[in-house]
Amino acid sequence: MKDYLYFIKERESIRLKKESGLLRPWTEDKILHKYKFCNIDRKNDKGTQTLLSAIDGKDLLHQLYIIFTYRIASSGLDILQRIENLSIEEIITYIYKNVNGYQKGFVVYQFTSYEKDMSVKRYLIEYVYPKLKEIEDKIKSYKYITIKEATKDILDIINFKRRLLFLIHQVTLDLSYLDNNIDIDSECEIGIGAIRGLRLIGEDLETVKAKTNLNYAQIEHSLCEYYKYAERKKGNKKRNVYNLKTKKLF
Repeated sequence: MKDYLYFIKERESIRLKKESGLLRPWTEDKILHKYKFCNIDRKNDKGTQTLLSAIDGKDLLHQLYIIFTYRIASSGLDILQRIENLSIEEIITYIYKNVNGYQKGFVVYQFTSYEKDMSVKRYLIEYVYPKLKEIEDKIKSYKYITIKEATKDILDIINFKRRLLFLIHQVTLDLSYLDNNIDIDSECEIGIGAIRGLRLIGEDLETVKAKTNLNYAQIEHSLCEYYKYAERKKGNKKRNVYNLKTKKLF
């Protein structure tokens, strides 16, 4: 637990020093200096900040098109720059004309084991975009809801269930930053990286929450990053530490 508490404190210190305009090095920690780790609060990450700026002032349905397109079709910020000023119809046209049918990406990876012809383009146009009006109506009906409950609602509408749990969790977090009566401090899904992080520190979720004063989403996010940090400290050189062989989780 002590190492995790150090990690979240030092990573946040790096963010504050960087944002204040100080020059490198922002830390004496060799791992944190050499490798890239996301912020403790996902809302402070560059990608999320750019996304929130891109959807600012737009109506909810338009926001949903941009959020889902960015989270599914992109591993960088280029697509946001290309679609943030487009109408909904223009976004659909852009994806149809410009996104490679079988580009390597998160969704393709998720579906290759049972949907051999699935692609980012097909998934967005055939499975996601037609459901966004229903998702909009569902979100507008909320008077109060947790991140976990809202994630389940969206998964039920998209109808691919837990295969895309992490992706929809990310979308729901984006929506919670815009309020939408989704409680940003509420219970959320805990992903595999966070579970591994919990195992490393040997504590349960509620104990971590009590000792850090972070909300559930911040804990989930920071535990994922801490797991990667701990693997780097052990000498793992692989870019994606989640490819390591580990004990069965469930």
